[in-house]
Amino acid sequence: MTRGFWLAWLAAVAVCFGVYWQAFDVWFLMDDFAWLGLKQEIDAGGGLAVLFEPRAQGTVRLFSERLYFFGLSSIFGIDPLPFRLIAFGCQLAVLWLLVRIAAFLGGTWMQALAAGVVYAASAHLARPLMWAASFNQILASLCLLLAFWFLLRGRWWAQYAVYLVWFGVLETAVVYPALATLYCWLFAREQWRRTLWLWPPALLFVVLHLFVIPRPSGNEYAAVYDLGMLASLGEYSWMAAGAFGVALLGWAVWRAAKERDFLPLYFAAWFVVLLAPVLPLQNRISGYYLALPLTGVALLAGTVRGRVAGMVELAVCAGYVWMSASAARPEIDFFLTASQRIQNLLENGSTAARAKGADTVLLSGIDTELFNTGLQDTPFRLYGLNKVYLVPGSESGIRARADLGGVSAYKISQRQAVEALESGKTIVLSIAGDRVSDATNRYRSVILPQYVQSRPRSINLGETAYESLLGPGWWPVEGKFRWMAKTASLRIGAEPGDRRVRVTGFCPETVIAQGPVSLTVASGSTVLGTKRFEKVDAFDWRVDLPPGLSRDGWLPLTFSVDRATRVPGDKRDLGLIWGTVSLQQ
Repeated sequence: MTRGFWLAWLAAVAVCFGVYWQAFDVWFLMDDFAWLGLKQEIDAGGGLAVLFEPRAQGTVRLFSERLYFFGLSSIFGIDPLPFRLIAFGCQLAVLWLLVRIAAFLGGTWMQALAAGVVYAASAHLARPLMWAASFNQILASLCLLLAFWFLLRGRWWAQYAVYLVWFGVLETAVVYPALATLYCWLFAREQWRRTLWLWPPALLFVVLHLFVIPRPSGNEYAAVYDLGMLASLGEYSWMAAGAFGVALLGWAVWRAAKERDFLPLYFAAWFVVLLAPVLPLQNRISGYYLALPLTGVALLAGTVRGRVAGMVELAVCAGYVWMSASAARPEIDFFLTASQRIQNLLENGSTAARAKGADTVLLSGIDTELFNTGLQDTPFRLYGLNKVYLVPGSESGIRARADLGGVSAYKISQRQAVEALESGKTIVLSIAGDRVSDATNRYRSVILPQYVQSRPRSINLGETAYESLLGPGWWPVEGKFRWMAKTASLRIGAEPGDRRVRVTGFCPETVIAQGPVSLTVASGSTVLGTKRFEKVDAFDWRVDLPPGLSRDGWLPLTFSVDRATRVPGDKRDLGLIWGTVSLQQ
C-alpha cells in the first residue's frame, strides 16, 4: 500500500480507539462468567469434551468462545486485559482488510479511508469490543474479510481454510458461499464454478443444526419465517446507518442503472446476505448482530467514486463518526457501570468471605440489573464460593430471565438461612450502590426473631433470639451454649412427617465427677427416650417420635436429669450443657 492508504488505515484505527478506548476499563459480565467457568468444568472431570458440547442456543463456537475463554483464563486467570488486547488486535486487522479491499477494488485513498472509518466508528461495535462473550462478532468479521481477500487474490485454498475455521467462530459462515458465488458470477464469471466447493460444508452445517444439535428453547430465539422478516430487515437497515445508509443505497442503485457498475449494489446485497441468518429471530432484535453485516456498509462507502463525490463523502463520514460516537455513549456507559458493579461485588465479597472463613454467602440489596448482568451464571464459583444465595424474600423484587433459570439457583428458605448463620461459616453481604459491606450481625438480629415467630424446627439454645420458645429450667446463655437445670422445657415447630428429635450438647467433667447421670426426653406424659452418661461426652442424640404428639404445629418437650450438680461458688442446679434441638423427618 502507498503512504496514503497506510494513513487511511491509521485514521480508522485512531477513530476506533477514540470511540472505544474505555473498553480497557470494562470488566466481565453476563455470559462471560459461564465461559470463564469452563476451566473448572474441565478440571472437575468434564474433560476436553466440554469444549465441544452444544450450548448457548445450540452453538459450538470452538475458537471464539471455548478456546478463547479456556485458554486465556487458564493462563491469566480472571483478568479482562488479555481479552481486550486480542479483541482490539483482531479489530485492527479487520480495519486493515477493509482498507486493502477498498483499495484493491479501485478505490483511492479517500475511498479506503471512508471504508475504514465508517466501520470503526459504528455504535454497534460497542458490545463486541467491550464484552468478551461477543468477541465472536469481531473474529467472524476477520474471517469474512480474510476469506474474501484471498478470493480476490485468487488464493482459493487459503480462502477455503479460513472459511472452514469460520464455522468454529460463528454460524454466519453458512452464507459465505452465497457471497463468493455472487461476486464471481458478477465480476469473475470464469471462476464461479470454483465457489461450488464452498457449498457442501455450509449445507452439512445446516443439516446438523436442524436435525442433530438441540434447538434453543423459549420464544426469544424462536425462528419465525414470514413477512415479518422484511420488517426486521428494515429495522436493522435503519439501525445500521440511518439516512447515511439510505444515501449509500441510492448511490448503489444509480451506479448500477447509469454506469452498469454493480460493485456498490453487490456490497448492499452483502449487508442483506450476512444479516439473513438473524432475520428469523424476530423476537430478538439486537444491534450487535450488525457487526458483521456492517462490513458491507463500510465497503459500499468505499465504492463512492469521483473527486467531488469523495470529498462530499468524507464530510458526511465526519458527521457519521460524530453521530455514531454519540450513539455509542449510552452502551459504553452501561458496560462500564454494570461490569464495575459486579467486579466490586465479586472481588470485595469473596475477600470478605475468605477473611471470615465463610463458605456460604447471603446477598442483600441485589437489584434486577445487577442480578441479570452479573449473577445469572453463578460467578462466585470462580472464587471458590459455591453456596451463594439471596436473603430470603428479596428474590421477589428481581425480574430475571426465566429461560436461564430465573433466581432458582439463589433461593434459600428462612430456615436454611438461619441454620447457615448458626453454623458460623456464613457471611451476609449488603450491596448499596458501589459499597459492599458485611451485614451479618445486623441481618442476624432481624431474621432470628422472625424465624422464632414462624415456628422454627431447629432451636439454637446458644442464641438469645430463641428465648421466647423456652419454658422454665434454662439458665442464661454463656458464649454459644446454655446450661439446663434439673428439668427444662421448650416448644418447637412441628410438621406431620416429623419422625425424630435431634439434641446436641455436652456432658462435662464437673457433672460426671459425682457419678453417672441419666437424661430423659419427654413430650407431655409420653417418655421418648433416656440416655445415660458415664464419661465426658459431646452428645448428638436422636430420639424417635410417636405420631400425634404435636398440637397446633407445636411440639412441647421436657428434658430432665436424674441428678443436678452444684459447683463451688455457683448456687445454680446444673444439669447438662445444651447446643441445639431440632426435628427431623
